[in-house]
Amino acid sequence: MNRAALEEQFSMAKENVRWDIEQVRKQREKVEWLERGGHDAAQARKVLDTAEDLLLLHMADREHLSKELEGVQKEGPPRDLEVVLAGSAQGNVVGLWVSSR
Repeated sequence: MNRAALEEQFSMAKENVRWDIEQVRKQREKVEWLERGGHDAAQARKVLDTAEDLLLLHMADREHLSKELEGVQKEGPPRDLEVVLAGSAQGNVVGLWVSSR
């Protein structure tokens, strides 16, 4: 992929992360509001879990593209990266590691 295309994808990835952070913040507020009012927040919590998982995936994409851009700038071809997502018993992503292969 050429540098211009990588920069465009990186810009989109950064925007996705910004948007996801805001969505997670809003959903957390909804969960807290429901719980404070004594309401069932199970469905809202599931939406929150999904939003948090999506945020982590978008963060991994952003980091991957950042490393690719760095590789194009410093070393020529981009390096392969390994993204490892650790899950909880409920299936939620609870950890993220990005490393060179």
